[in-house]
Amino acid sequence: MRQVVGVMAVVWLVLFAGGCVVARPCPCTGTTVDTAALERIAGVWDTSEGQATWEIRNGKITGPYSQDGGRVFLDVDGHVARGIWVENDSNQRCDRPRDGSYHWGRVELRFGPDFQSFEGWWSYCESTKQEKAWTGRRVR
Repeated sequence: MRQVVGVMAVVWLVLFAGGCVVARPCPCTGTTVDTAALERIAGVWDTSEGQATWEIRNGKITGPYSQDGGRVFLDVDGHVARGIWVENDSNQRCDRPRDGSYHWGRVELRFGPDFQSFEGWWSYCESTKQEKAWTGRRVR
């Protein structure tokens, strides 16, 4: 008989209340995962930075978009996703790498009430200066 030794941590807790999914803080990490919003954002998007295919991974939205081999890593809170973008090349080189590249920055996307579109902005490196708009519409 094989004995498995280990500790299983609860990554997130979700309460179903009145037909709504309500996220709760994880007792082990203190972070909150909004699973309903994650599920609404995951999918294929036509964006101002190219086509994006985003999925849920480890309680975040992550995945590629077609501009310069780009990818995002986003935390989601309701209709707002915040995190970083990373590309193979950009107009500005950062002082330190993120996900193996010196070309990255901050991003904030605000999704519409039906999660079929978003408007947002991106910046270079650690800056919170809104460099350019980032918009998108759900394809599927």
